[in-house]
Amino acid sequence: EEGGGARERAVDGALVSAANADGSGAQTAPPAPSSSPTSSPASSPSSSPTSSPTCSLAALGETKSRLRRAALELELPASLLDRLVDRLGGPSKVAELTGRKNRVVRHLVAAASSKASSKATGKGQQAESSWAYRVEKRGLGEVKTKEVNLREKDAFMAGKKLVAVISDAASTGISLHADTRAKNQRRRTHVTVELPWSAD
Repeated sequence: EEGGGARERAVDGALVSAANADGSGAQTAPPAPSSSPTSSPASSPSSSPTSSPTCSLAALGETKSRLRRAALELELPASLLDRLVDRLGGPSKVAELTGRKNRVVRHLVAAASSKASSKATGKGQQAESSWAYRVEKRGLGEVKTKEVNLREKDAFMAGKKLVAVISDAASTGISLHADTRAKNQRRRTHVTVELPWSAD
């Protein structure tokens, strides 16, 4: 988004080069210079700024749409944070306190069952379900990310979510200690994960 923003920038950056490479972008060759000795450099067609290679907006838009469709069809692995939340029980079990506005959530997609029944067994064929990833907003209507983090913090302190994942973006001004005023009095286990690099 943190998978979506980087993909958008990568697609936008490859637009012009992809349009010219596959031939969808029309290039205009510079016209031959005038043979008249009286023509001035300012009026010469070869010095016109329109003589540089260009591509039409329609072809550019078509190439952009094609690249976006191809990017959406890619089966890329989920980010470390999304995989961590998923392994610990999903967003309903894990309080996420980060600077993200969106996240990738894994859902179980139930396949449609076949209505055709077998004459031998009298039972229909049931298709297997599959997992699919969807980009979802973290908030439930909150405008600011800070408000989302405060709601997630309250859910953890109340014992509604027993796991909390917190990043540097939300580490200031938030306490997850077993306060006597909090309902969640479970013993905390703090695990620190430090990546060799960050994409922020």
